[in-house]
Amino acid sequence: HERCDPASGRAVYPSRFPEEIQLFRIPSLDEECELIYGMNRSSGRHVGLYPEIKSPAWHQAQGKDVSATVLAVLARFDARRSGAPVVVQCFDPRELRRLRGELACPYPLVQLLGENEWHEAEVDFRHLRTPAGLAEIAEYADAIGAWIPHLTQFESSSSAPVRPNSLVADARARGLQTHAYTLRKDEPPAFARNLEEAHAFLFEECGVDGVFTDFPDVTRAYIETRRT
Repeated sequence: HERCDPASGRAVYPSRFPEEIQLFRIPSLDEECELIYGMNRSSGRHVGLYPEIKSPAWHQAQGKDVSATVLAVLARFDARRSGAPVVVQCFDPRELRRLRGELACPYPLVQLLGENEWHEAEVDFRHLRTPAGLAEIAEYADAIGAWIPHLTQFESSSSAPVRPNSLVADARARGLQTHAYTLRKDEPPAFARNLEEAHAFLFEECGVDGVFTDFPDVTRAYIETRRT
């Protein structure tokens, strides 16, 4: 069901699918791959997959190699796909290095960047956002997944416009793309009044290569408008 506040039981995003309707089960990655492959075949499109390896250290402590499992599923899907791209993301740099080396992952890898307080991995994310940290990421990954606030610099005056910082340029100088997360029409970034302004800031001012979005139709429409 839709995301709810566990304390109040109220929907976090009330305008989305009604949270009281609970008809759906959590699909396996196998089932998701089958759905995408089938839709690609019937529509003639090439929609891809961008899975995240979640908490790999925790899974390994439980005796589960989630990365190897995900790669095995993707390999089965990859053998039948028709040009659909696959990208793998993770917050844990040690696991990404393992994916690139020990597991010989054939897909592009993305280092997600968060806040240290989120405890997503045993790493200093502040360091990873520095030029030295980005150079380390470039040894094993192809892109960074940057939290949108990490792409901004704020002026001392609250009325001053938000401007991009150097993170995208620093990443590009080291051969890394930047994918920003997460765009939501019903919760735009603090500096934007709507998704249109958020798109303009990220694509035109920051120069990101892609975004994570809860509204892919809106983001796609924005990109197509800018191409024409």
